[in-house]
Amino acid sequence: MPVKSDGLVDIEVFKATLRPDTILVSVMLVNNELGVIQPIEELAKLTHEVGSIFMTDGTQAVGKLDFKVDEFDINLMAMSAHKFYGPKGVGALFVRQRRQKRIKLEALLHGGGHEGGRRSGTLNVAGIVGMGHAAALCQQKMKADTQRIGALRDKLENALLEIPNTEVNGNAENRLNNMTKIKFDGCD
Repeated sequence: MPVKSDGLVDIEVFKATLRPDTILVSVMLVNNELGVIQPIEELAKLTHEVGSIFMTDGTQAVGKLDFKVDEFDINLMAMSAHKFYGPKGVGALFVRQRRQKRIKLEALLHGGGHEGGRRSGTLNVAGIVGMGHAAALCQQKMKADTQRIGALRDKLENALLEIPNTEVNGNAENRLNNMTKIKFDGCD
């Protein structure tokens, strides 16, 4: 599905794309190149109105954006530890478990019965513990980091935007504090 020139999902196009036979909708919470934060709460609501499951890739958002899966009414959310200073090679998948909106996943690989029968194989215990610790640190430091890193990004952008024919790519209001993408018109 295309997005608007500022990187945001066009709500009207999104509505028109949904059909009664849509099974799953998956939208990145934060775009990995522009840092644009999608209106996930509204997209999830529209998705649920047609009876579909809403998934989001929260990889860029976790540890940097204060949100709750219940508030956004997310059914499934993927995340990766290395994006919030955890170890590489470990991630998590949030799966809605409330009775009314419970999501049941089929195992891709059978045997062992690990993780409630969803996967088999030996768990990466050190990675999982590292991810949990990184998540706890993010909760403690997120507010201060958001302000500090946002100020640094703004300082960089303001200096670069003094160069003629430059502009910020993406929505300047709905984006993470730690990302920027500047367009230098007329340069390779």
